[in-house]
Amino acid sequence: MASRDRSISSRHVEPGRAANVSTVSTIIPWLRYRNAFVAIDWLCSAFGFQPQFIQAEGHTVHHARLTCGDGMVMLGSADDGTESDRHMLQPDETGGRETQSCFVVVDDVDAHYAQAVDAGAEVVIPLSVQEHGMRSYACRDIEGHLWWFGCAIPRLEVAPAMHRFGALH
Repeated sequence: MASRDRSISSRHVEPGRAANVSTVSTIIPWLRYRNAFVAIDWLCSAFGFQPQFIQAEGHTVHHARLTCGDGMVMLGSADDGTESDRHMLQPDETGGRETQSCFVVVDDVDAHYAQAVDAGAEVVIPLSVQEHGMRSYACRDIEGHLWWFGCAIPRLEVAPAMHRFGALH
């Protein structure tokens, strides 16, 4: 698919200037897409993300933020000539294998699953109750990134004692 020219959001921030953006999540995944504009549209229609901010020039997305509930992902164009190019690969360059993936909690995982499938997401682990007790599924987006979606994360009955982890090393 060819990318489209977009007008830059009115929330555009000049380089080097901080934005007044409240961040609820302190861990925010960063993804890169070869066709970031198409990916943004697809992630919004297939997964229900909402665009919060897009900084772009021509066909290159320098920085975008998409939200889902209290969570956020950031993304930009792959092969954009930045330092990140040396450190990151796209899923098709690794045989589709990932070393990380995003997990997103959704209100209605059944409806979310149907929406993602209708949008063409490649389901790699069908919607089911996983061994950890959570109803979830895994799929790939249009450029092959692996995503997990599920219902609310169950609370642990007993928090693990931190001192026990040292003994495992």
